[in-house]
Amino acid sequence: MIREAAGADAIPLAEIYVASWREAYRGIAPDSALEALSVATQTARWQKLLSGAARNRVRAFVVDEDGALAGFIVVGDVRGDVPDPRRREVQAMYLDPRLWRKGLGRRLLAHAEKDARESGAVVMVNWILAANRRGQAFCEALGYNPTGETRTNSIGGVPVEEAKWIRSLEGASNPG
Repeated sequence: MIREAAGADAIPLAEIYVASWREAYRGIAPDSALEALSVATQTARWQKLLSGAARNRVRAFVVDEDGALAGFIVVGDVRGDVPDPRRREVQAMYLDPRLWRKGLGRRLLAHAEKDARESGAVVMVNWILAANRRGQAFCEALGYNPTGETRTNSIGGVPVEEAKWIRSLEGASNPG
């Protein structure tokens, strides 16, 4: 079941975020950045995001699997640009590493794209770590295309390069 995230989800969101990063990005992001991630710090981050989501035009959705939070996606205005209601950005998407093979990522992204289309967006933007071939293959399988644009982001104070992928939502059916 996919539903909008609530304040009570902050701790499970933080736990999934930390576990997912440590599992998925070992060897991609520096070990020092991965080890610097803490559930306590991330819980505060998710509490802040969820409390200000509506005023910041951010939507956070979680997927429950067998009664437990299994993953989440956060979608909002494209960061750094002048707000454009026709473009939405995946600001975060993480899954419990034990459930990666269950198609939850595909379901979450399809739900977020549907929500974006309903709010008038025609393009979805997704930034993937440039060294994350698995994440890029996931985007490509769902109809996203690389733009060639990169940016440097910071994970635990360590700079990492991300690549921009986009998907037109006009006339697009839900992947899945």
